[in-house]
Amino acid sequence: MQNNILITKSKYTAPELLNDLKNYNLNPIYLELVAVKALAKINLDIKLDDIDIFIFISKASIQNFIEKFNGEGISALNKSTLAAIGKTTAGLIQSYLKNNKEIIYPDENYYTSEYLFKKLKTLNLANKNIAIVKGIGGRDYLHQNLTSHGARVFETVVYERFLPKNSMKDFVTIFENNIINSMLVTCNTGLENLAALAKLQNVNIKQTVIIVISERIAMSAKKLGFQKVLIINNISAKEISLNLTQGLNQWVINPILTTKIPVH
Repeated sequence: MQNNILITKSKYTAPELLNDLKNYNLNPIYLELVAVKALAKINLDIKLDDIDIFIFISKASIQNFIEKFNGEGISALNKSTLAAIGKTTAGLIQSYLKNNKEIIYPDENYYTSEYLFKKLKTLNLANKNIAIVKGIGGRDYLHQNLTSHGARVFETVVYERFLPKNSMKDFVTIFENNIINSMLVTCNTGLENLAALAKLQNVNIKQTVIIVISERIAMSAKKLGFQKVLIINNISAKEISLNLTQGLNQWVINPILTTKIPVH
């Protein structure tokens, strides 16, 4: 019997994980739950040239930043310290700059705000002007922790998230033709959209194992009624397979359990 795992990561970063999971006897099925579009108006309460550190939360953040600020934006980036949540976002930044400027980002597969902050706090953050380029909503973890270390933080919101138009159709097709054994969700917006689709289609997914990447998303999942919530911090096929097996072994004993896998 196939072990089907629903993957809801960004379409920009999902392909590599989808391929890797097949090597661990998992059958990944992709469902896009979050798409983005640029905001018509972007507010920034500081001159670009006065920013010491730029932090880009996603590929969409750098794409929409460059679309808005063009050459002025690229010039400012070249003069500043740059950071990104993940490797693919860092690579996209370098492609815009057309050079090998160093980008700070977490170690392989540990692409979260927590791990990025561990890198950033080694810098002298006091009195630094830091722009977090992001979408509407999202976490305030970086903002709070950077501020607590003496930085002046400016949130630069450049896009908004929405449910892709084909998500409902894709959801129905997937759940009509497959038994889903587990689901990977990497953001609260995706979690909320998944729960909304299931409710609209009267599909019970609350007993299906849901894998998340933070305590915050886990708490949201529990509030939505999910009974089997597995927290991981390393988004790799190997870790997902290992931790999924550990979690399932515990649920055999206690079917209503939130299992936290320790941070490595």
